[in-house]
Amino acid sequence: MVHDESLQQKEPKTPHQESQYNKQELDSALLVIKKVMKMDAAEPFNVPVNPEALGIPVSRNTYGLGA
Repeated sequence: MVHDESLQQKEPKTPHQESQYNKQELDSALLVIKKVMKMDAAEPFNVPVNPEALGIPVSRNTYGLGA
């Protein structure tokens, strides 16, 4: 019996992607984030939101968190 590989379905080849970033990339990103957070326009985004004080309904099961 002749085995014909062209008839078999092959998995598509995808480039290997690293799931981790190197330290230089992370340090660069952190530097940018810190600079943006120091901008005057970023002030409202640096303060935690209190949904109860604002009367915003809270779902404890949001994004799979809680029970």
